[in-house]
Amino acid sequence: MSVELHRPAVFHYETSEQMYKQAEEMVLRQVLDVTSELGLARVALAGGTTPMPLYELISADPAFPWTEVEFFQTDERYLPADSDSSNQYKIKQAFGPEVLALSRGLKTYSIDLTPEIAVKNYHEELDDLDGKMFDLVILGIGDDGHIASLFPEGDYLKHQPKHTILTSAPASLAGQQRMTLTLESILNSEMILVLLKGSDKREVVTEMLEGRKKAYEFPAKFLLAHPNLKIFQTFED
Repeated sequence: MSVELHRPAVFHYETSEQMYKQAEEMVLRQVLDVTSELGLARVALAGGTTPMPLYELISADPAFPWTEVEFFQTDERYLPADSDSSNQYKIKQAFGPEVLALSRGLKTYSIDLTPEIAVKNYHEELDDLDGKMFDLVILGIGDDGHIASLFPEGDYLKHQPKHTILTSAPASLAGQQRMTLTLESILNSEMILVLLKGSDKREVVTEMLEGRKKAYEFPAKFLLAHPNLKIFQTFED
């Protein structure tokens, strides 16, 4: 079965400050458009370091409709919830607990349980959602092309019957066990916003759009199947 590929909208910024400001404005527009029509927006949040300044800007925006937004994690490391390497810890710190308390909540992987049960519970929660799973997914892309915790050449890059799965990071990323949305879940969204920051990201978009690697070798290429993909990039370190 052939898959239609789409050219993403790529925006380049000289500074990270400019990129985050424009990204925050885009997130706000998308969320307001959805909430004005449906009364609720569902936003999936990546972890790592790159999106945290964006979350801090969102948390300070008085126009953001907190009571009409529900947040979700894209992926998580199997670590204690209070570990500073935990995605949910970083997300909660960036937004601030007082601000998150105004929202419809942040759905997280229950890492106080076994990874298998945590993934099963999160799948069941997502399975209850109607329509598009997410109105917005915020992602980064690793130098190796991984998105969320979907790494190159994994069997999980094939069709999966579940919304969430277990994966393992390569040794270069500490080899931790991960819990993550599947490709199908990420693509089941109205908009995907990718943030790329740093000189080491120069080749990422080039490989996505012009490189010779197959999608299973560079998973970010799967995102080209989405018709509403926005990529914001700055090479400022």
